[in-house]
Amino acid sequence: MSPTSPAASARPPPNRSGSQYPRKRASQACLTCRARKSRCDNQRPKCGFCLKSDAECNYPKTELTQLDRASLMILDRLERVEENILGELGRAASGNSPKVRLRSVAPTSPAFSVTTTSAAAVPSPRPPGDIWINGDRVMTWPRILELLDGNPFIEPWRRFKEQLDGVDGADTSPLLVISPTVMTDDPDSGPDTFAPGLEDAFSRNAQRPELEEQVSTADAEEYLTSYVIHVHSRYPILDMRELRHIADGMIRRGFDYRWPLMHRLPSDLSPLDVATYLLVLALGEIAKKTDPEPHRLPASTFVQLALPWLGYVHFGTRTSIKAMQAELLLAIYHMWSLRPWRAWQVVEAVNVLAEKMLLKNPDLAGNSLAHRIFWTAPKMQLELSEELQMHRPSQRTSKLLAFMNATSLPEPPRDPFVWPGLSPNIGSETWYYYLAETSSRRLIERIKTELYLAQPVDSLAHLASRYSLACELERQINEWSNSLPAEFKANHAWSPASAISPTTSVESVHQAMSKYLWNRQCQIRLIVFRPFVAVLAQHQSDVIPSRILRVLLDGARKYLAFSVEFFNSQSPHPERHYGTWLLCRNLWTTALTLLAACNTPVLFRHMSTANNSDGSGSPESPMSTFNPASDGAAEPMCSYSDALSAVGVARTIMGFWVQENPSLAACLDLLSVLLTKTRERHG
Repeated sequence: MSPTSPAASARPPPNRSGSQYPRKRASQACLTCRARKSRCDNQRPKCGFCLKSDAECNYPKTELTQLDRASLMILDRLERVEENILGELGRAASGNSPKVRLRSVAPTSPAFSVTTTSAAAVPSPRPPGDIWINGDRVMTWPRILELLDGNPFIEPWRRFKEQLDGVDGADTSPLLVISPTVMTDDPDSGPDTFAPGLEDAFSRNAQRPELEEQVSTADAEEYLTSYVIHVHSRYPILDMRELRHIADGMIRRGFDYRWPLMHRLPSDLSPLDVATYLLVLALGEIAKKTDPEPHRLPASTFVQLALPWLGYVHFGTRTSIKAMQAELLLAIYHMWSLRPWRAWQVVEAVNVLAEKMLLKNPDLAGNSLAHRIFWTAPKMQLELSEELQMHRPSQRTSKLLAFMNATSLPEPPRDPFVWPGLSPNIGSETWYYYLAETSSRRLIERIKTELYLAQPVDSLAHLASRYSLACELERQINEWSNSLPAEFKANHAWSPASAISPTTSVESVHQAMSKYLWNRQCQIRLIVFRPFVAVLAQHQSDVIPSRILRVLLDGARKYLAFSVEFFNSQSPHPERHYGTWLLCRNLWTTALTLLAACNTPVLFRHMSTANNSDGSGSPESPMSTFNPASDGAAEPMCSYSDALSAVGVARTIMGFWVQENPSLAACLDLLSVLLTKTRERHG
């Protein structure tokens, strides 16, 4: 067929636009593509052409003046939706997203009024251990504040209660609220709250000739032995063979410990070894002190010498297990010298280091010595946080706490215990005590999780439903106590009225360890049943349903009986040890709770009719069996006079240490005022 044929001429002319790409409207293309007249796929933030050619891609802004009112409203609504979504995503990523977010609406709106009321009526669930009941929180109970009415003490506590209530009701992330009584112990709060000690030690070196004296071999050996018996037996964080090697090297060479002479350090010793050795001497020295001092205990010469070496290790070398050991020794020294605030600062720093080390090298957990450190550091942190931090002290989520909950207890060293002049039995006794003490901390954490569950602790029905669980926890506590070796059981090893001797005899070690474990058992039982007294002291009994009231009275009765037993077992002699300050705080909390019970009408009625002999007995009796149909008033309860006598025991023991610790002096003043007011009210 020729091109000039009729069929060929009948074809339509070619469409010249058919071979071109479907172009976007010019108003949608980016400015670069519009200028180059190139294809723009309209992708954001960069179109395909600009991305390929690495050119700057800009889109023209919409001219809002050319849009109608409806379009402007749509654009404004879209912008608000985008801002809200991005804001909620940001809060969720930071962990601060509130459970319910209500938009601000005029209060005249009836619909909003109904919604707000119903939302407020539902209590916000709390995480486990959210509210921890220590003495400072007991001070905010209405029964205690009533006693302080008209007293100058009341205003600071009212303000503190408002602050604490505001934080407890918040759905945001936990805030750090420090115990107000402990704030008096803060060395940074004023020049008169801390006696001359660590903070001005270096500026006074020229006026202290004892810093230039060498410790004699006999004194060094005496302090080392004292450390092994009174400190290492409670916190075995050092390897004894390594410590003996360091001590032999330091004693044999007669090394001068002063920091400017670091260049003379023998090649087989490190700055860490010097710091550890000096802190061990400081602990051995203070462990020999039993009687309270008439003033704030000054910092040991050995501590002043150790701090420059410890600072070099902390900031000048790579973090290691040995560095954390030395810092834990410093924290232990602060606890022996009744400086809990400084101990908390050191322990917090050690936990941060341990956390990072465990994250970087998880295999360290398989090392026996590292395992002990990773257990000891968070244990010390939890003990101090429960007294120093008021709001959510147990909500310290970290890899260390997960490590404590997931791993078995630390294993004892395989090498037998050997120390000159000491019985090899001390090694096994040390580990019996350490494992018992460590397992008790795990039991306390279980109580926080199961009893202080994700509900407000002042929920009456919720707490009443937890009574059977509290009895089960009490059974577990008794099992823990029964598993102790015979020489560590309180009813066999020591007399309550005896004092701990600072001698090096095995009997003295047994005596001290059994007392500490008995106090731990009492503390755990009181933790379990204290919420029952708390709810009764903060509610009127006439608004509590009778069945719930009977259950709450059973729990409160157990607490009061355990409290009196705890106080009656205390020695009237002063005893300095690692937990002296913690014991005094525990006594203070328990005494305050007893006074709150004495001023709670429903509890006072039962206490005033109780027989004194019934009140001093053991609560292991019909009260251990839960019977919801029981009257609750038929069971014996500690008497009012027994409760006041127990408070007097707390005042006596705390009074030993008020010259050494300002926070205990403040607690004792409050306790004395409340005891006087209670006697004025009830006789």
